[in-house]
Amino acid sequence: MSSDKPSKKKAPARNTKKATTAISTASKLDSIEKPTLTRQAMLELAGEDRERHTPAFFIGLVTAVALLSAFITFGIAQQIKPTVGNLTTLAAKTSGGVCLSEKELRDLVSKQKITAYWAGPVSDATYSINTSTAGQVFVRYVLKGQNCDSENKDFRVIATYQVSGAYDSTKAAGSQSNGVSLANPDGSIVYFNKNVPTNVYLAYQGLDYQIEIYDPNPKEAVTLATTANKIELIKG
Repeated sequence: MSSDKPSKKKAPARNTKKATTAISTASKLDSIEKPTLTRQAMLELAGEDRERHTPAFFIGLVTAVALLSAFITFGIAQQIKPTVGNLTTLAAKTSGGVCLSEKELRDLVSKQKITAYWAGPVSDATYSINTSTAGQVFVRYVLKGQNCDSENKDFRVIATYQVSGAYDSTKAAGSQSNGVSLANPDGSIVYFNKNVPTNVYLAYQGLDYQIEIYDPNPKEAVTLATTANKIELIKG
């Protein structure tokens, strides 16, 4: 799942219709006082531009987007393959390339005392977890028919970043020109960059963790971030 640094990669060319949509979206944002955007408006904005980028563009974009706390998130782009040969070792199981059942994931997180958030279990899914980078944990949903070592970006990923002042930095990002933000009824703050609506950030007051929710469908990402009690700690 920072300072919201723009991607250094040149965005793919858009046709006139999509460009008009983007301008319309920007106009809507400029007319809304941040961060009081409603959940419905947030969903509408997330769903307006559903252009699918190539994997190469996505990887470049993710590696260019920094955590709101100001250090770079190489995050989602790293959730591909383990770097070890024996998939039964702890190192392999925490490298992001081994598919685990719900029970195996819960047991691993509990035994290793890993702080990780997710969106709850999904029927017929398995999960991978990557703790390779200190202070960053990535949980990927591998649905039935998908391969755990696939480089395809059609996976849901919930990332947990240990960030001092996570709430304040996430809230502040909403005041940026491309920022879209919402205060949930429980007091948590939700943010995404309107140019990258598939990546939504969530933070709670008094909690030094920032949660990034990636879903190929922007509306799903926003829905997960704004649904009460949907994002939760993984417990054994």
